[in-house]
Amino acid sequence: MDRVCPHVTWFAGCEPNPDYSKLNPGFHVHSMWAGCDDVHRNTANTLWREENGLCAIAPIRSKAAAATYCTKHLVKRGALYAWKVNDSQLWHHIAEQSL
Repeated sequence: MDRVCPHVTWFAGCEPNPDYSKLNPGFHVHSMWAGCDDVHRNTANTLWREENGLCAIAPIRSKAAAATYCTKHLVKRGALYAWKVNDSQLWHHIAEQSL
């Protein structure tokens, strides 16, 4: 991500694959990006597929949809997560909210 889109703010969670029949071991990633208006979805999708395999990128439709996505996929129990904030205004807003 940093190599292709170093200016993008992102949050990502890595969770185990649903592997009920023991045929699909491993993990998959869910992420949310901000500050990426200049990054074309299809270009990012192609670059991700070339390096990592299957990918689906969709725009955020609403604040409620973003909150649901984060709750469902990015902070799931047992998931590993990471983030990078590249927008100083967003970073200060996050810091103010945590006080």
